[in-house]
Amino acid sequence: MKTRFYLTGSAICMNVAYNGKRVRLGLGISVNPADFDTEKQTVKKSEPTYAEINRQLKKASVFVNEFYHTYLNSNGNTPPPPDVLVNAFNSGFLNKAARTVAPEPQQNQASIFQFADDFLKTGKLKPQRVRRFKNVLSVLKEFLTANVIKPTFEALTFDILESYKTYLFDKKLYNPNTAGFHVKIVKQILNEATRRKHNKNLDYQTGFTAPANNTDNVYLTEPELQTLLSIDLTGKPYLNNTRNLFLIGCYSGLRFSDFSQLKPENITTVEGTEFINIAQQKTGNKVTIPLHPVVKKLLSANNGKPPRPITNQRLNEYVKELCQIAGINTPVEVTKYKAQMRTKTTRQKWQLVTTHTARRSFATNAYLAGLPIDLISSILGHSNIQQTQTYLKLDAHEKAMQAAKHAFFNPSQMQIAK
Repeated sequence: MKTRFYLTGSAICMNVAYNGKRVRLGLGISVNPADFDTEKQTVKKSEPTYAEINRQLKKASVFVNEFYHTYLNSNGNTPPPPDVLVNAFNSGFLNKAARTVAPEPQQNQASIFQFADDFLKTGKLKPQRVRRFKNVLSVLKEFLTANVIKPTFEALTFDILESYKTYLFDKKLYNPNTAGFHVKIVKQILNEATRRKHNKNLDYQTGFTAPANNTDNVYLTEPELQTLLSIDLTGKPYLNNTRNLFLIGCYSGLRFSDFSQLKPENITTVEGTEFINIAQQKTGNKVTIPLHPVVKKLLSANNGKPPRPITNQRLNEYVKELCQIAGINTPVEVTKYKAQMRTKTTRQKWQLVTTHTARRSFATNAYLAGLPIDLISSILGHSNIQQTQTYLKLDAHEKAMQAAKHAFFNPSQMQIAK
């Protein structure tokens, strides 16, 4: 395949030649004809915006080449029809509406989206999980349509999946964690399709990963939690309710969806010890959590009833105000991603506190207090300890202090050579 730029009047166009076919593409760029160098295929420096225009010309050529070879790989080495190439260029490069959509799969080829729709209708997933799956599928469909790729399992070759990952970063501008989540869901669907013998293409099992990065999620230390307990909120009942709700999360490890819906019947007594017994809304797993003295005090102050529930959005808003009043303003370095570019900024700690900070605070403070990680994992309802470890937000100093308390550094009986 060859590409070449030419002028139609003052408009720069691109001629694409392949397999005896010729396709002419408009770029939406115009220059003075005297400023275009036909031999070098570039705009001359006499044009004030020559550098930007030349970058666009290069990008256009690269886009067409990549699309052409991607289409070959996913369609049995068959080149794209001219109208397919035009539509892909218009929608994928110029962001114009395409005249057609990706071709429908043939009858003997299974559609990814039909399988996914049937899978979601089984009712095995919670409504919140179904919404996330549908969002991931929507983005996958957007990618396949933009690149005119058949929505079949056979089409998801290694190269196509690599292009999909690039799309998540460069087109959708997702950070590594969000891109990793999308890849994880797509792999889950492919695994299920393989298990049910709907899919025989196993390219996704090799190298189709998007590693997540450690995030800058904060936790509140025990002294900071005690500060929240002690501040006077007279005249601010909405913040008093916010504090009580949030602290129940901090001392139980429950998610917002669970601690905001806590009921008196969730508190039980076994052999003189009080527990919280609840089925987690997200997973359906039942957890049993010893009732912390702080939680017991907060419930007793409200005649044994949990605080008034409020929305997640409101609690996120109010808890920041609460922590700002409490003076929780330690500077925190925050890493942000745009596409695959990383930037760092500094914010005050109260600005980063959310409802989920409560769950991370429980895990980290319990670990620092010496509670074994397998017990913390059980209380959180995690399926493995690796998942729990992501909740432990210890810095290097805190890790060193934990190590210093270990028996290895404090032997009761050991002969030390003089």
